[in-house]
Amino acid sequence: MFSLFSKETSFTLKDTLIIADDLTVTNPEKLRQAKELNAIDGFILKPNQIGTITEAMDAYNFAKEQNWVAIPSGRSGGVIDDVVMDFSVGLGVPFQKNGCPRSGERIEKLNFLMRAADLHPGCTMTDITPWIKK
Repeated sequence: MFSLFSKETSFTLKDTLIIADDLTVTNPEKLRQAKELNAIDGFILKPNQIGTITEAMDAYNFAKEQNWVAIPSGRSGGVIDDVVMDFSVGLGVPFQKNGCPRSGERIEKLNFLMRAADLHPGCTMTDITPWIKK
């Protein structure tokens, strides 16, 4: 499946990060397959997609070893107090996916980030220049 997404065989822009979602489903084995084919630059981290926090952390650690970006994300129609926000802040990831603030659970995610910033007065926005491809 990943062969269609290999950066050697498909058209990709040189300044574009290829971020996997449903192809990898936060599964370390699928991430390894993607690595073998040089198919991605990162993945969407959904702890409830793989099933356990341990497996989600295995996927995150593998991605970190590859210098890939891991983007924690809740599921559509997710719940308030989703563990995804704890992952985002605790792991210090440069990106986090929420969707637009149109519902209570999404607004709660933004509120979580504001509370985290209040608890850590010296915190700043992440420098994303390492992720910008030229």
